[in-house]
Amino acid sequence: MCTHLDIGDVIDGVPAISIFTSGQLVYDGLRALERGEEAPVFEGSLEPSARRVFCFGNGDDDVDYINSAGLTSANIEEADFVLARGLFQTLGEKEAPLSFINGDECDNILRIASERKLPMIVANPDLLRPDSDLSPMPGQLANRYQTYFSGRAICIGKPYPTIYVQILEALKKIGINETSHIAAIGDSLFHDVLGANKIGIDSIFVTGGIHCDELNVPQGKHIPPHPEDLSNFFSKYESSVASPTFAIPGFTLASSY
Repeated sequence: MCTHLDIGDVIDGVPAISIFTSGQLVYDGLRALERGEEAPVFEGSLEPSARRVFCFGNGDDDVDYINSAGLTSANIEEADFVLARGLFQTLGEKEAPLSFINGDECDNILRIASERKLPMIVANPDLLRPDSDLSPMPGQLANRYQTYFSGRAICIGKPYPTIYVQILEALKKIGINETSHIAAIGDSLFHDVLGANKIGIDSIFVTGGIHCDELNVPQGKHIPPHPEDLSNFFSKYESSVASPTFAIPGFTLASSY
């Protein structure tokens, strides 16, 4: 998530774009625990002594992330908690990483974690990745852990409140106090729009993202859906997610920023 401020309104030393990621909030919390400090982001689920982690990773910087946070990778039988950053590999296995392909491939890991009452820290609660394959993301893993194994998952990121609290506090520091001056933009009805609805700000829904198939538009091409398709889409989910304030076919940051 980011805050995007008008250049003319920016005070000295404050960038026009400030990035707040759920992964960074989790990392900062882990470092705080390492220092013996409180980490409210984890809702009391982790003790400072919890330093052994089984990680579902993004396949990119997982090892550096874990090591620099003061953690040690462990198998599921020895881990103190589960960290879900992605669904492209797992760390903590004795041999090669296990890739997540479908819902039940990781069930044995989730079963053991549940039996050991391990909390799962979800650093990215998205359900789908907006790539050409709409790859599954940790939100699906968290849902499965909770629904099928009665496990505890602490989700940090949209649509959950923690990251919004951080952003609203940052905006207040530069004089933006009214929620009527803030809008959330994104392509996920169940994350970007729902999260905005929960905290009472406007939302701008990008139709050419992860819901592109449902809206009968190509992904990332800035082509608007047919009004009837858009209306039917919002009607389909109106019982669980209120419609966004606005809808646009695509979104690109201006290069001048």
